[in-house]
Amino acid sequence: MTTEVTESALNYYGNAHGGYLFTLCDQMAGIMARSTGVDAVTLQANVNYLKAGHLGDRLTIEGTFLHKGRKAQLIEVTARNQDGLLLTKVSVTMFVTS
Repeated sequence: MTTEVTESALNYYGNAHGGYLFTLCDQMAGIMARSTGVDAVTLQANVNYLKAGHLGDRLTIEGTFLHKGRKAQLIEVTARNQDGLLLTKVSVTMFVTS
């Protein structure tokens, strides 16, 4: 998934807001969980903010399954800018509800 950092996504310091970056990563985890044919919700997430995103940055959000169980899925999601710089790394545990 790709998106561009717009003015509405900036925090007080002029950087991409952490909540915005987390939301993108959480959405990717949800999309990935649904791609396995189940309904799932976020049970837990661990967020690491490594670098700041800036206005106009083109972000690429990618996820990788670390575990696909009957009741839980563990997904690692990253957000990188157009230069490939890792901005955010999120480990998301999805609880399978179906």
